[in-house]
Amino acid sequence: MGFVISLFFLALISSLALLLGAVAGQKTSDEVSPQSCSPLEDDGLAQLVMQKAKVPTVDKVSLFQDASLRYHYGETFNGTRVGVSYYNIPKQMEEELFDLLDPQKTHAGRRLRQGFFGSVMSISYHDIFPHVDSGSKVVINAYIETQSCNTTFYHQPLAGEDNGVSNDQRYTTGDGKIYVRERLKVAKTISTNPGDVWILNTNQIHSVECREGMTGPRVAWALHSVRYTFEETKSIFAEIRGATCRQDLIE
Repeated sequence: MGFVISLFFLALISSLALLLGAVAGQKTSDEVSPQSCSPLEDDGLAQLVMQKAKVPTVDKVSLFQDASLRYHYGETFNGTRVGVSYYNIPKQMEEELFDLLDPQKTHAGRRLRQGFFGSVMSISYHDIFPHVDSGSKVVINAYIETQSCNTTFYHQPLAGEDNGVSNDQRYTTGDGKIYVRERLKVAKTISTNPGDVWILNTNQIHSVECREGMTGPRVAWALHSVRYTFEETKSIFAEIRGATCRQDLIE
């Protein structure tokens, strides 16, 4: 009898151990895998590639300094910059961003590391009017603080169409351009959250609108490329995701 009871309790303990192991291996609805294995959508404008990623925080005191300023587009009032500012970041931080996007250090990730340079973006105004970025063809933004802002993309104006285009040097440089919003047609609007990582086609006209009375700046790590286009960058991420998903299947 005692032997039978011992066998019963042994079987019960084994069942409980298997059940607890299965529960521990499950992800709750709040835990979203940063690298989804689902196919990337294709609209030529913006692509969400990661959600709820562990994006490093920003030390604003040490990074948001005049000596680190790379570009500023906007105005300066009483010594305070208003608009969009980009600051240089240490090489170590740039590597952390690449590791976040390419944890397996894939062959495609090597192209990412060779073709992009990093900065930190700070938007300190609630309405950044429609524009095309100067220099870079594409940007990968890893959002830290979003301030309930939306990014809106617009259809390209037709040739010869009066769209109020300008290259006012306060707001853009080089091949960048700004546009009059009322003369454009909206193509797509995206909403971003902290931990989101988006690929944005900066060759397309886009604007940023935030609620008035922002409690602070909109901040993101930004990886820019003058080498790769939006579509080429998506292809790189597709390869990275494929390698990561294959590794998950092996494990």
